[in-house]
Amino acid sequence: MRPYLSLGALLLVIGLTLSGHAYAGLFRESWSSEEDILLISGETLHVKESGSQKRWFGFGHGLGFGGGEPKNKLEFKHTGRVIAWEGAFIPISLQFDNGVPVLIVFDRETEWAKSRFRYYRHANEWIERPITEFPQSLAHQNLWLSHQAGRDDEGEIDEYIVVKECDPASPRFRASLMAKLWIAIETGKNLMEIEKIEITREMLQRFKDSQREQKR
Repeated sequence: MRPYLSLGALLLVIGLTLSGHAYAGLFRESWSSEEDILLISGETLHVKESGSQKRWFGFGHGLGFGGGEPKNKLEFKHTGRVIAWEGAFIPISLQFDNGVPVLIVFDRETEWAKSRFRYYRHANEWIERPITEFPQSLAHQNLWLSHQAGRDDEGEIDEYIVVKECDPASPRFRASLMAKLWIAIETGKNLMEIEKIEITREMLQRFKDSQREQKR
């Protein structure tokens, strides 16, 4: 009988014998993109995004449960200089508060069961502040969106349209990450806690009304 190794044993041998550099090259995936994002002011801003993460036997980011050791980078120009944010979290909203860059990122790495939104302000460096202090009038998702974000009974979901319309009466909007962000800003709850809440039209309309008041 010809000697053989089981698939599990073979993968173990390969994993133990590959150098750290080779391992990173074979089991990490990288990406980059550029786009013009829409700011709450109505202006557009050109941003560059890039990153990498581990692959687990062909699946990205630990099968969706975090632990992929992601490295993300967001770059944009402001007042004549390039500003960059780097970290393990996912940028989902970039706005300007009286000329100061403010950023919201989605953290599913620190503790996946308590994934949450984080708020950073830029003052020569990125400084974290409580998510409840984020200006409600600027709470609009303009990053980590997809034109093909799955399907529901009405057909293909385009997240760009969902956040643009931000209609509290829409089931798609009530199920969106942006709606959950609004609840987090209002309550300070993490994503798991928010998932246990029935996000109603009234809750989102109240937040939207507060946005209008702050803009006056």
